[in-house]
Amino acid sequence: MNTSEILRLINQESGMKGPEEFCCFGDALRQINTVMVCWMATSEAIQHAVEVEADLIICHEAFYLPYLVEYTEGLGDFLSFPANYRRTAALAKHGITIARVHPSMDKLTILDTAAQILDLKNLVADDGEWARVYALDEPMPYGKLIEHVEKSGLPVLRYSTEDPNRLISRIGIPWGGMSLFVNIPYMQQLVNMGCDAFIAGESDSYTFHFVRESGIAMIETGHEASENAGVALFADWLRNKLDNTRVEYFETPPAYTIRR
Repeated sequence: MNTSEILRLINQESGMKGPEEFCCFGDALRQINTVMVCWMATSEAIQHAVEVEADLIICHEAFYLPYLVEYTEGLGDFLSFPANYRRTAALAKHGITIARVHPSMDKLTILDTAAQILDLKNLVADDGEWARVYALDEPMPYGKLIEHVEKSGLPVLRYSTEDPNRLISRIGIPWGGMSLFVNIPYMQQLVNMGCDAFIAGESDSYTFHFVRESGIAMIETGHEASENAGVALFADWLRNKLDNTRVEYFETPPAYTIRR
């Protein structure tokens, strides 16, 4: 199969197709023997693709920087940015094609995986798309919820200033970048669905003020951390769908260190 055929298969299975799913670099019609799946096609991920002899990288996050520049302003001088040049030069040198799969991967594997990691099983509100709220079996003090997140294997980068004894009953999961300020309308939808708390991916100060003034407690775990397991599951899913094509996975580590 070639990249275009693989993307078509993914879109047919997910029922989704949007501007965030396309061949970003390389020949979309070249036969693919090995696919590497990753959260973001960083320089380190591309190096791993070279080591496993991948012809195609499928990444979940945007390839070019700044975000979505390729179909808003056009690449223009952005290709000369060191981060973009380093990535594209490596791809060109090794003949690797790259494609982005965003909403389809969210729908097929990522959205449900975050709840599974946190052992949240009681879905009590669902808009049929992206907004879901889970009830705890028993109300849990906020301080204990923070410990529960850490025990699940997810990091706790930051958490909102709250009474640690406040009881939490219902949780929304604005995964990945859905807890960034640009997605406050989505988070308001979760508030309207009756949340006490968010267990979030990547956030910012705007959102922390928003949740505080909305009466919501929030724990931030990080963008990569909230999605890596779902990306790995997508690699498994793709492996089962593609005949005669090897599928590898690269786990993207965070590009920062947490100072304790």
